[in-house]
Amino acid sequence: YLRGKNSSITQDYPVAWEIDGVFTSDEPIGLDLSQIESVYALKSLAATNKYGNLGAGGVIVITTKLGNFNPKNQDKLKIAESYQNKNFYNNDAQQIGSDQSSTNVYTEQLLAFNDIQKAYDYYNNELKYTLDDVHIELTVAQTFISHYKSVNLGIQVLNDLSKKYRSNPEYLKAIAYKMQLINARHEAVKVYQEIFKLRPQYAQSHRDLANAYHESDRYKKAWRLYMSYLRLGHDITNEGIGSIVYNEMEYLYFNRQYQTQIKERFVPKNENLEAFRNDVRMVFEWNTSEAEFDLEFVGPDRRSYIFEHSLSKDEALITDEKLKGYSSKEFMIEDVGDGEWLVNIVYAGNKKPEPTYFKLTTYYHWGKPNQKKVVKVFKFKNEREKIQLVRINKNSLITSK
Repeated sequence: YLRGKNSSITQDYPVAWEIDGVFTSDEPIGLDLSQIESVYALKSLAATNKYGNLGAGGVIVITTKLGNFNPKNQDKLKIAESYQNKNFYNNDAQQIGSDQSSTNVYTEQLLAFNDIQKAYDYYNNELKYTLDDVHIELTVAQTFISHYKSVNLGIQVLNDLSKKYRSNPEYLKAIAYKMQLINARHEAVKVYQEIFKLRPQYAQSHRDLANAYHESDRYKKAWRLYMSYLRLGHDITNEGIGSIVYNEMEYLYFNRQYQTQIKERFVPKNENLEAFRNDVRMVFEWNTSEAEFDLEFVGPDRRSYIFEHSLSKDEALITDEKLKGYSSKEFMIEDVGDGEWLVNIVYAGNKKPEPTYFKLTTYYHWGKPNQKKVVKVFKFKNEREKIQLVRINKNSLITSK
């Protein structure tokens, strides 16, 4: 098993093989090691995009010096083609801004002042006490950030909301997402602390607060919280929240060991820092556990792989999320390569009339000295529309340095 014994929530995916273009799920027997030119492991989206679920456990690609594992080249091509992912992208995703703040009567009132102080006084004296809809109030905060170019006033509004809705963890998550979007790191910590108090048994609460500590350079606190999660006996071997927690612990272990003051014995999954690093890491989070959606990953060859997140498509996954209390998923691109990667979403609702807030954190040069993260927050209400979340290519890696 390429990723460990329990590499999937729903089932164990064994590693697959591609030898001189021939795809097989059987371990190759009789290969002469002296004739092997190269061995490469496809561990992330590269495998699933090319082979779909057949490559979900990773694919080991072997090229021999003679290239004659299968002596009949035509047969070899036919075998490889028969296993490849046949789904292709239809160029049907809409491109929208990451933080769509729909205008409403209240934001229009603020904009009409055309004066930042008068607008804030109106909010502070009127809207702050009369509004009782967090979704509208979040657009008010965004008005000060985007239109009036005042992050500080936006933070003030968000802080007011975190106090007002301190008993609602889903609302608090949306507020925390907004804070992380504008890099209000210390304020986000306070909100995640409140969520932790409300949901101390949720796996997501441990991870989010630890991650918030990490983002605010409080590495020791982050490590201690991750360790407390492990000591509670939580599973960190699967590809759900456990994978996210372990990857973030590995990052601290490899990159912040001195600041973290690690005293415990920690065994990383990767042998060394080079093996740990990837071109891109994407972490998807949503504020309500009832959200259903499909994520579409499109590779440079335009093959499309769909991650289905719904009760009807993957009951075991949804059950695991509810049992452990998490609402997040990560994906890796080891090597962006040539061409372009696209990530799209089709939102299918959350069983409530309220929208879902969706946060995507993209880490470029994951684990490397020049790592950079980009946060996007989306508010989804319209169902069945395919929305493009991000485009990734070599230029993305250059501009993100």
